[in-house]
Amino acid sequence: MDSGEEKTQSLLDYAQILWKRRVIILVLFLLASLSTLFYVMRTRPIYEAYTTIRLENVGAQGTLLSDLAALRRGNPIETEIEVIRSRSLAEKVVTALNLNFGTTGQSKDFSGKLEEIILTRDFPYGDYVIEIVSKAGAFKLRGLNGTTIGSGKVGETFATDGLSFRLNSSSFSPGDSLFFRVADPVSAARRIQGSTTVRPVKGANIIRISARDTSPTLAARIANELANQFLKQNLAYARGEARSAKEFIQEQLAVAADTLRDAEQKLKEYKEKARFVLLDENAKENISTLARFEAVREEAKMKKIEVERRLLLLRAQLAGKGAFADYKIVAASPIVTGNPVISKLKGNLSNLEIRRAQLLEEYTALHPDVIEIEGEIEKVKEELNKSIRQVLETGPSASDPVYQSIISGIINAEVEVGAIEDRIAALGEVVEVYNSKLEDLPEKEITLARLTRRREVREKIYTMLLTKLEEARISEAMKVGNTRIVDGAIRPDRPILPKKKRTTFLGAVGGLIIGIGLALFLEYLDTSVKTGEDIERDLRLPFLGAVPSVRNDHGGALEGDEEVLKRVLISRFDPRSPIAEAYRTVRTNLQYVQLDKKYRTIMFTSPLPEEGKSTSLANISLTLSQLGAKTLVVDSDLRRPVQHRIFGVHKSPGLTGILVNEESPDEVISPTKYENLYVLPSGPIPPNPSELLSSDRMKQLITQLKEEFEFILFDSPPILVVTDAAVLGGKTDGTVVVVRFEKTDRRAALEAKKLLENAKVEVLGVVLNDVKIERALGGYGYHYYCRSYYPPYYGDDKGEKVKKKRKRVSSRKRTALSGVTSGLRSVLRSSRWRQGRRKRIS
Repeated sequence: MDSGEEKTQSLLDYAQILWKRRVIILVLFLLASLSTLFYVMRTRPIYEAYTTIRLENVGAQGTLLSDLAALRRGNPIETEIEVIRSRSLAEKVVTALNLNFGTTGQSKDFSGKLEEIILTRDFPYGDYVIEIVSKAGAFKLRGLNGTTIGSGKVGETFATDGLSFRLNSSSFSPGDSLFFRVADPVSAARRIQGSTTVRPVKGANIIRISARDTSPTLAARIANELANQFLKQNLAYARGEARSAKEFIQEQLAVAADTLRDAEQKLKEYKEKARFVLLDENAKENISTLARFEAVREEAKMKKIEVERRLLLLRAQLAGKGAFADYKIVAASPIVTGNPVISKLKGNLSNLEIRRAQLLEEYTALHPDVIEIEGEIEKVKEELNKSIRQVLETGPSASDPVYQSIISGIINAEVEVGAIEDRIAALGEVVEVYNSKLEDLPEKEITLARLTRRREVREKIYTMLLTKLEEARISEAMKVGNTRIVDGAIRPDRPILPKKKRTTFLGAVGGLIIGIGLALFLEYLDTSVKTGEDIERDLRLPFLGAVPSVRNDHGGALEGDEEVLKRVLISRFDPRSPIAEAYRTVRTNLQYVQLDKKYRTIMFTSPLPEEGKSTSLANISLTLSQLGAKTLVVDSDLRRPVQHRIFGVHKSPGLTGILVNEESPDEVISPTKYENLYVLPSGPIPPNPSELLSSDRMKQLITQLKEEFEFILFDSPPILVVTDAAVLGGKTDGTVVVVRFEKTDRRAALEAKKLLENAKVEVLGVVLNDVKIERALGGYGYHYYCRSYYPPYYGDDKGEKVKKKRKRVSSRKRTALSGVTSGLRSVLRSSRWRQGRRKRIS
């Protein structure tokens, strides 16, 4: 057989497996299809609405948080997507839409009657009921435990701690109830997170927000509200730093106003007390200069406080990453503190700050020399930041961009704090110089000078804070979010789920796949003998032939009344049938097992009962006698004898009469209706069959019978049930093992072979009996061999019709199964699947 034929035969094998298990496949297919159809018909439809938002100038806000997000994600859009997916934003949507508030199924007729609902976290979670108590529309709000929470009237706003609403309907009557539930907003937020999808639009700075719900209106509201809350939060983040600065200035301004009023009041009181104390022009100039320097020093102190607050925030962020301890170790190590470049830059910065303070003694902040020195200060700061950063880049988490960004912010803040401290120290020295000049004034003038200086300092500070406050307000107003809504969500017209046709189709396909898989799995678990290939491969014994099922063609069973049992002799009553030809094939194979040796005494056995050994022996004996060979059938199954019933002879005295009572074989052997065929029945069932079969008398009897008959066939009990076959087999020329199609387990057949070999019994081969034509597998082509070939060969007109009918049926089966086999070709031909079945036998 060439490769093309093998491939076709293999596909037919698998197609026959599926055909054999077609009921299982069909049941699972219908069950899956109907279940899926029932599911899609009962499932509530789900609607999806979406809105799109655009991100503008992503990552360009200049705030530390946005810089960190950009570094963390690489693509800032991913950061914004995570923000939209966050639980905190979902909770804001829940609060805005009251999604943790809803009527229950008990009050479905009252849906839409509650309006203007305002719910806060202060209101306890749980189930509640509104009960109408009068025709005028009075109602009471109660918990389901009976606790009365409050009373109200239909059409009027009801308010209690954490909840307010208006019950708007005139159709209520006393006794009506409206049940509603207040759920935990966190759990409601998780449901929002599970029902929303946020994803970027490829190739654009646009994010698409989708929301799903069983209500199309609510789906659109959730999508729109999620976008709105994100826009509000984005704007709040953008204005957060400016707002924080403004709030800090406002705090300082309130303190400065109080100290200014106090200084003015004390100066006024002193002037009223010392009426004739005046300051000369030199003193006034010194006081004005001193006040100016003190105001600058106070401004530097406030700047230091602001920078230290930012530094504290940065350190907290670094601590959140677990890296602040590492940073402190590296920053305080001699690598940084003892670095000569860093030390030199710090010294230069301190000298420049002192020089700047000295210039301010003579010039204003707008003088070219002051502006030049400030430029040098900024340049030194940049070099110092760069030097420290280069050292720290070799430290822990150097490859983490978020860590590096925070470190850069900390370095900048620390350098700025150091510069401000140097500036404060330099300004302090200048202030001390002018304070010493005032000490030379008379005592009364000194007091007046101090009070005047204090008032001028407080006034300058107050004026400076007012200027800073206006700058902060302008900065906050100029901050805008970087998001815009492109398209708002609209109410969807049709549901997206369930997709009825697709789901039903997939369910049907899934049921078909499961059915096919189960069929193949059951076939894998089935270790019964099915083909001659199984016999030759697993048992390593010659395959003598396959006999189709007797029931299939003739009906009836192997045991029953005598009229039925006569039908077992197919070789006689229907010699042109495929079954009769199968027995002739077995006969021929037996004659040529070994050309150089002739087997005259042959025992027939089987691994287990009801496998057809007696029927096979009877038919093969008929085929031998039809060749003209004088043949004897010995019913040596002394436990359940049946040959006397098949051939219609008397059971007694039989074989036991010869072995026990020493009857003459010539008197016991019975001729049959068929020429050249004789039967030695079993006789009465003895109490010790094994002992009789192993006796010397049995051996002598076989020798005696061989002188008279050309072929002697012994019917023996199953080898795995009793030891009779093993005992008798050693006295015969060979043994034929009969196994039954899809019933005899290969492990049982292997065990039978082992027992026979241990008893030194020569096994001539195996006959596969009771083959179901429509389910037969393997390369021996039972189906076409037995159903189509033989009738026309013998020239039977009826057979010709059978052939045509079989061809039509086979054609229809091949057409119906061709689609399935082509899809399973690659999987089912794999050697692993076949090897798995073989390993279960070995």
